[in-house]
Amino acid sequence: LVAGLIVVRRAIGRLSWGRRGRELLSVLRRAFPLFLLAALTLLHFKIDTVMLGFLKPYSEVASYEAAAKLLEASQFLVRPLWMVFLPICAALVVGGQLSRLGVLLRKLSFGSAVMGFALAVPVIGAAAWIIPVVFGTGFEDSIPVLRVLYMSVPALFVATVAIFVAISLHLERAGGKIMTVGVVANVALNALLIPPFGALGAAWTTLVTQTIVAAWMIGLDVKALARLSAGTKT
Repeated sequence: LVAGLIVVRRAIGRLSWGRRGRELLSVLRRAFPLFLLAALTLLHFKIDTVMLGFLKPYSEVASYEAAAKLLEASQFLVRPLWMVFLPICAALVVGGQLSRLGVLLRKLSFGSAVMGFALAVPVIGAAAWIIPVVFGTGFEDSIPVLRVLYMSVPALFVATVAIFVAISLHLERAGGKIMTVGVVANVALNALLIPPFGALGAAWTTLVTQTIVAAWMIGLDVKALARLSAGTKT
């Protein structure tokens, strides 16, 4: 944060908060849907662990979290797409180049899905070797959990692309509604699957709800682009 403030001051100048309280509140109010979408995305990713802690012994939490940490590590491949392509997508929207944004959405969605499969397949195949190497002995229960969680990697990558394209189209509110449904579905499925299946049930819940969110977010982007393109032509 300090480094960021130094860069901003050197590039833009001294920040003056003086009489700009109303302007700041206005910006925060307009940005709230974006923050809410980010918070719901994080909640969707973490609610499984919380529910496991309430419904099962902590050994189940440990089994799930070991695999979940490796799932989080997979995002290092897709996060640069967000940083690079979100500004590009926003610029295309501002410039009215919606057809180019549609082409970019198709390429990014396909590329992220391929990248997700390319990562998931070897990890699923080598899970029995990866878990002992990373966490040592005693985490054998995490092996099937890791396999199921990594089945969700392609959907996770596609959802990441769909979310930043939705943000560039100012669809944070609609995206937030989708993520809210995803969180509710996640809680309901966890309540159903965790008692009989434990950590493995939570992993299957993540796979199902992540796939639903990814498909729904892509559909949101496609429909919005079609609507905006039709409005531009008329």
